[in-house]
Amino acid sequence: MSRIVSVAVFSALLLLSGCLHINTSRRGGPASSQFADVECQCPAKNGTVAIIHFRSGESTALPEARQLIYENIAECIALRISENPNLKVLITGHTDKLETPENSLGLGKERAITVLEYLLGDVFENLNDLAQEFGSFPISSEKVDNSGSTGDLDNVTQAVSFSKDVLRNHFCTASAGKDKLVDEGDTEEAHARNRRVIIEFVQECDQG
Repeated sequence: MSRIVSVAVFSALLLLSGCLHINTSRRGGPASSQFADVECQCPAKNGTVAIIHFRSGESTALPEARQLIYENIAECIALRISENPNLKVLITGHTDKLETPENSLGLGKERAITVLEYLLGDVFENLNDLAQEFGSFPISSEKVDNSGSTGDLDNVTQAVSFSKDVLRNHFCTASAGKDKLVDEGDTEEAHARNRRVIIEFVQECDQG
């Protein structure tokens, strides 16, 4: 009972804290605009978790986005996976319309993979923290012990020993290229809004 109450309190605090909205206007310079580099929430099941924006032609997350992936987004995903072992996380990369058709799909995929690699380490760390605080919990419909046989996990150490490999199976990546613009405008702000990765909870997705 204490574990359930503790997790509920943790979940409530996470929902209240949400994600900070960091605007490009804080950095100044000609590329500044009012769109948020990171927008995020923590839905219980299906739904958008976060939208992360990128600089033109780049697949590296901005420092502010990297910080919030670590501090907020990974924490949310770890919590929801611990609650629902069948939950999937779909990461879809998008580009602005300035990219050529040939480049847009590849760049979108690179952005999605960049975010995936950030999340794998950060979510794993958060899952370990939850396991150590509340005891082991399922993160897959199948349990595997240190010997490779299936069966119930006996302790937190066993949970940690296999979960990083299993964790990757909860994620899939995709690229929409420039096919799903959120802003058809020709301004820098419009292009900036379109250069994004969307992280969302789904029940099924193809592994990427």
